[in-house]
Amino acid sequence: RTMSLAMAVYLVVPIIAPSLGEALLLISPWRIVFVVPALAAAAVMIWILRRLPESLPVDKRRSVSPKALISAMGEVLRNRQTAALGLAVTFFFGAMTSFIGSSELIVDDVFGRPGMFALLFGVVGCALGLGALLNSRLVVKHGVDMMLRYGSIYVSIAAIAMFAVSRINSGIPPLWLFWISLALFMPGVSMLVPNCNTAAMVPLPHVAGMASAALGAVSTAGGAVLGSLADGAFDGTVGPFGVHALIYVALGVLCVIVLAGKVKTPTSAVPLVSRRT
Repeated sequence: RTMSLAMAVYLVVPIIAPSLGEALLLISPWRIVFVVPALAAAAVMIWILRRLPESLPVDKRRSVSPKALISAMGEVLRNRQTAALGLAVTFFFGAMTSFIGSSELIVDDVFGRPGMFALLFGVVGCALGLGALLNSRLVVKHGVDMMLRYGSIYVSIAAIAMFAVSRINSGIPPLWLFWISLALFMPGVSMLVPNCNTAAMVPLPHVAGMASAALGAVSTAGGAVLGSLADGAFDGTVGPFGVHALIYVALGVLCVIVLAGKVKTPTSAVPLVSRRT
């Protein structure tokens, strides 16, 4: 539930970013879009150092020596559930970044509506946020394992439907129909990602820091690479995006349903944590 709420906050960014970018370009040269993120990053770094001290008690902290870090990374890589679900997040991020990277080309070149980009992008951002908020409620009632299964079924159906829409009229379907299919698809992704992340962390509470760092780095970098492949295949239609999104979802669901095996949930992992502590 907490991961879903955090993701919902994180997904506010796609809603406001295009409008903020357009506002900056109205008052400054285009180079401002590189300066502002750098200043923001510096401000966040200073804020973290001053306002977010280490919360883990000293007696529970692990060594950060190279040997200890390599050992922890080995545990992350050897755990089937963690590795499979981390790979699943990478594929789901790939589907998300495929849209983020191609969205402006799709709005401008495919549909010829550059003036609507901020609005249309915001609609999808809202859909992502709503999916995360909905998951924060449903996961409390049904549990992580069940939500992984429900989410996999839903996102598979939504990806197939979006793929079918993307084939209409040689890859140039009606704007409203494509955007509806997209708005129905994206919540499935934002429901699965926090559940996969949570379940991936469950088997490794004693190396949670390394597991979180490894999962975040691999899924973000891998998702960006997968998204760039979809962006590079753009041919003036939404066809390549529909194909890549379907492939990435199929691979992600395969990781969840098959490769991860029987998923240990936070509830079932409580005795494991108790024995270790």
